[in-house]
Amino acid sequence: MDYQGHDLARMSAQEIYRAGVTRTFQRSRLCLPLSIFDNLMIGNHRRLNHGLWFNLMRRGEFRPSSRRNTPKPLALVRTFSKSLAARLFEAAGSVNMIDGAASRSAAPLISQPTLLLLDEPSAGMTHEETRELMDDILIVREHMPGLAIIIIEHEMNVIERITERCIVLNYGQKICEGPYAAVAADPQVQEAYLGTA
Repeated sequence: MDYQGHDLARMSAQEIYRAGVTRTFQRSRLCLPLSIFDNLMIGNHRRLNHGLWFNLMRRGEFRPSSRRNTPKPLALVRTFSKSLAARLFEAAGSVNMIDGAASRSAAPLISQPTLLLLDEPSAGMTHEETRELMDDILIVREHMPGLAIIIIEHEMNVIERITERCIVLNYGQKICEGPYAAVAADPQVQEAYLGTA
């Protein structure tokens, strides 16, 4: 896959990250005992000083460094949820599912990517949680206009509400591409995914 002149298929995960591509996973990848802040800063590791010398010999710098790095994750979390922002230093495992989803969505954004990949973000969510997730994705699009988002999703109401363009695959082959209304009306898509009357 070519992205902005980079052959992503031949790059390591670290190189892909440095090229501005981040992702979320269908299953939670938050470290639940760590705070929401800690989970976010893991996603910002390329901007942190984490060399051996720094960690062994300059331990006193840790607290000031942590204070300097607090405003960015705080502002990012606040775009999703003011109540979650108030719990920034609580364990990630202590928040409810939608706040956990917001944390998972915020984590890859801390590095200011140019491309965000979302894999089944609504998996296991209730209708209300899914609606809030869609609101969050629309907020991200509004606050980060230079960010491209690719979402893999089987919930058609999610696809309809948040996408500008859809590509439908069937057994690894593209069968249709275009805006949601056109794609949903396509006979091949209806037969493969939506069912025929």
